[in-house]
Amino acid sequence: MSADEVVVASHSAHVAAPAALVWRYFDWPNAHLILPGGLFTAVDYLAATDGRGAGRKLQLASGDVVTEYLLENDPVRMRLRYAVADPTPMPVRAYTGEVQVTATDAAHCDVHFRCRCQLRGISAADWQRQYAALQQSILGIIQQQLQGAA
Repeated sequence: MSADEVVVASHSAHVAAPAALVWRYFDWPNAHLILPGGLFTAVDYLAATDGRGAGRKLQLASGDVVTEYLLENDPVRMRLRYAVADPTPMPVRAYTGEVQVTATDAAHCDVHFRCRCQLRGISAADWQRQYAALQQSILGIIQQQLQGAA
């Protein structure tokens, strides 16, 4: 695989919670809702907008900072698309990601994550495993919070 080749990674999960409750955690202005899970420790919005081009800095538990820019935030379709300006410390570059929440019935939903990026020093198979583990950890944080709220 050449350094400039684009790869796609994805992860999907079925969640025992209503779609609207799960979507709330992915809706652009709500990144702070994930903070109690410890994946990242701070979120700083770069502008008071949630429109295309809005930015936010996420301080990771490692101390690294990742800057994301909004491409699409559609609360009706429950879909978020974003780009990461400098994905360091991730082993990728030119990263765009999306999450889609789809109701399967009144009390359950499916969550689909997908990213496109170029790899830096990691195989496609290893990146897919890391990506799936990261997304599953985010879902675990959400499920813990939803259970605590019940």
